[in-house]
Amino acid sequence: MLLFRALLITACEVLFGGAGALSYLTFGSDIKTLVIVNLDTRSKFVQCVQFLYSAAILLSIPLQLFPAVRIMENGLFTRSGKTSRRVKWQKNVFRFSVVIASTILSWVGAADLDKFVSFVGSFAW
Repeated sequence: MLLFRALLITACEVLFGGAGALSYLTFGSDIKTLVIVNLDTRSKFVQCVQFLYSAAILLSIPLQLFPAVRIMENGLFTRSGKTSRRVKWQKNVFRFSVVIASTILSWVGAADLDKFVSFVGSFAW
């Protein structure tokens, strides 16, 4: 089991390190934060890749927010939404508010993507 983990970690390091090295060798020091932004946007294939990447990010947001929202809900609400319709709707409004706040924060942060990525990364240390 320990050998399997070591092999898996090594494979991930080679995969991500290789992708980074290959991107740097291809685009040089002018490389942007997202590698797919460096590609030729006139190509239909590149447009398709960018669209699918955007769709994947968009559809993964509920999955990313679920653990954080669940923890916040447990701290804010003492009753379950199964027994009370009022609590259920309060939780729904709370969830909607978290999604809207996240959307606004990402919209504001998109103005300078490098600083925004650094800002988000500072909380994930």
